[in-house]
Amino acid sequence: APPMAVVAAEKDALAAAKTPWGVAVLGLQPGSAWWGRLLAEPTLNIFAALPCLTRWGPQAAFAVAEVEVEPTGGDQTFWVTDSAKSASAIVEALGADGVAAEPVAEAGGLKLFSLSGFYQRDDERLARAPGQLSGVVGAAPVPFDV
Repeated sequence: APPMAVVAAEKDALAAAKTPWGVAVLGLQPGSAWWGRLLAEPTLNIFAALPCLTRWGPQAAFAVAEVEVEPTGGDQTFWVTDSAKSASAIVEALGADGVAAEPVAEAGGLKLFSLSGFYQRDDERLARAPGQLSGVVGAAPVPFDV
């Protein structure tokens, strides 16, 4: 197993994720938009949402690494936008283009959404979505119950 370390800053966790076999686990904290940094780090992807079981509660953290994410058949894609529109207006705009979305987090002028299904970074529907700076920052299997 790769070595584990606790780091003080989100930027340090993301730097660790860029090392060989590196994985960062970062929480969704109010006021923190660490996930927005992934727009500038296209080799880093969210590949797991934690907890992975729905009975353990809502998603509260993500695992990030230099990995290519691939569809599993039951996915959620994570997408970021800088649109000034409300989260509900963005959900409505995406829905009008056939993309089911739910807001996940908002901080620093950015919004993070979970999109139902697997979307490629160059998907035309996402290119038409609200925002000047936007993009896919990863994908993970949807939480499930056993």
